[in-house]
Amino acid sequence: MWSSNQPQGTIWDNAYAGSNARMLALRSQQDALNVWVSEKRNVYEDMIALYGDKGSEQANEDAYRYIDAVAIMSDTDDSKATASAYYGNIYFTDK
Repeated sequence: MWSSNQPQGTIWDNAYAGSNARMLALRSQQDALNVWVSEKRNVYEDMIALYGDKGSEQANEDAYRYIDAVAIMSDTDDSKATASAYYGNIYFTDK
């Protein structure tokens, strides 16, 4: 997520779903605008950071093996600001 009001690396609960949907600022208002950027994430590691280490590799694999949904949004309804966003190909791989 690119956040205009959270520092890079900040994690917080979604305003509507609470801790069931957590947010992670990958970029902040200090990052350049009007340029294409590519993001590559290790979703498994992100899940541990967002929802907690379950105590062992097996417990983490059991907890984070399946993802119910991924939301990619451009959202300004709460801030009343405006935004434009363009998304390229989005895909998941095992590497």
